[in-house]
Amino acid sequence: MKKYKISDFKERVDVKYIVPTQDETGGTTSAYASGFTTFARVEPYDGDLFLEGGERIINNKFAFIFRYRTLTSEITKSNKLYYRSDNYIIHSIINIDEDREYIKIIAYKRK
Repeated sequence: MKKYKISDFKERVDVKYIVPTQDETGGTTSAYASGFTTFARVEPYDGDLFLEGGERIINNKFAFIFRYRTLTSEITKSNKLYYRSDNYIIHSIINIDEDREYIKIIAYKRK
């Protein structure tokens, strides 16, 4: 298990939650709102290219490594990560050590 230094966590990431909002007809709909901001280590993870409806789609996957704490432990797949002006969809959440010091989130953005 790799030990990280505090200086490794220098990328600012905003974690977004789904919240109910009122729509134009008086009903409710869901939207993402900012939950909290934290710092992470961000590493390229994987990427792939495929065709969808005759259009090329690129999936850029990144590994977001956070220090394990109360807020980051509550992140679920329904959240989104906002990093460098892009929203990332969470693919998987991994506890990468037995001591629960770090959490790794694999997330992707579609282009």
